[in-house]
Amino acid sequence: MALSVSGYSNTISSLFSNLSTSSKSSSASSDMLSINYSDYASIKSGSYYKLLKQYYASDASSTTTDGSTTKKATNEQIQTSASSLSKATDKLMATGDKSLFKEVTKKDKDGNETTGYDVDKIASAIQSFVDAYNDMVDKAGSSSASGITTAAASMVNYSTVNSRLLDSIGITIDSDNKLSFDKDEFEKADMSTVKSLFQGRGSYGYTVGVQASMINYAAESQSKMTYSKGGTYNYSGSSNNMYSASI
Repeated sequence: MALSVSGYSNTISSLFSNLSTSSKSSSASSDMLSINYSDYASIKSGSYYKLLKQYYASDASSTTTDGSTTKKATNEQIQTSASSLSKATDKLMATGDKSLFKEVTKKDKDGNETTGYDVDKIASAIQSFVDAYNDMVDKAGSSSASGITTAAASMVNYSTVNSRLLDSIGITIDSDNKLSFDKDEFEKADMSTVKSLFQGRGSYGYTVGVQASMINYAAESQSKMTYSKGGTYNYSGSSNNMYSASI
């Protein structure tokens, strides 16, 4: 496996070869710690770090406490998941003509007219919300970025705070912090409670949407981190230029 950096081709063996034979090197090429200056230059320039990143790139999973493995989500996947959750909350929070809580007149099979909420349409939107929420919990849970995990933890905690209200409309919180939706229980619920949970600033749906936006922002910022030749991180690049130090 080779890595080409500004015209140089380095392999893992060649990168460490001088370290293993440093005792045989001349005093002109090594310091008192027996570190070859060419190896030191590679480490300082960032090529050493880039080589290790490439070498371990195939390690895209982590082990859970029960011994199972889960895939680590990329920042792009986390952004996609956060965007889906934001869209799901926006749909439930829509007002005016687009509001799901606008009362409509429906006819039953016997031709009798009734006026009320379109429960099936609202239930479908809530199911989409639950699916997007659970995917967000999965994706954020596999990240090690503090901005992502902190926002996700706040989202989960806010669901716990509202667990009784959520339960009253057929949404329960599982042991893994994910949501389950029971449509039969939902259809028995007070629709005014459903509306209060997902409509208006400060509502449950609004707050989850805010946390989704924060996760999206944190993942985007993480993607823009670049590794400079001086060994520091900055946010001036893009995900396509990550670890773009040159020698």
